[in-house]
Amino acid sequence: RFCFEGFPSRKAGERLRSFQALARERRTLIFFEAPHRLGATLASMVGAWGGDRLASVSREITKRYEETRRGALSELAAWAAGSEVRGEIVVVVAGKTREAPPLASLVAEALSRIESGERAKVVVADLAATFGVAQRELYAAVVEARSTLEVNLAATRDRRIGGHARKLQRARVDRVNVGAGAGQHDGIAWR
Repeated sequence: RFCFEGFPSRKAGERLRSFQALARERRTLIFFEAPHRLGATLASMVGAWGGDRLASVSREITKRYEETRRGALSELAAWAAGSEVRGEIVVVVAGKTREAPPLASLVAEALSRIESGERAKVVVADLAATFGVAQRELYAAVVEARSTLEVNLAATRDRRIGGHARKLQRARVDRVNVGAGAGQHDGIAWR
């Protein structure tokens, strides 16, 4: 998905404010720019969005001498400041990426959804697509967490059963002759 913004404002303050208003835009942004203002525009983009956002600057699109430079906004701003650019300019900037939560929280979300009845494959595919994480990595983490959880549950169950067995062993029940002795009740003596 993309958003065409046309020419940015010529005035530096307005240009910076309009870029700041677009800071949370997730769609790819497309701008036209005059070659003599390209350096200032890219510098304003770096100021509003940071220098790490990916972008491309294309010159003379669909013409014989078409040229495209790709990189981080800070790299492109340095390039534009140090060279004389000519021709019709199109600037394409990647939209804001959705920051993925830590893998542990995604695994916890997946486990709760799986426990509620959803299939693991469907849950992992949905979370991976939503947060832009590698599906294979998330699935491996979910499988590992499920196996760890099952091992912990089994160990807890074994401890409970083991503890119960020890209690029964301490209070052994022996059948004795039915009699009226101390500690006897209905033919069972508790020791």
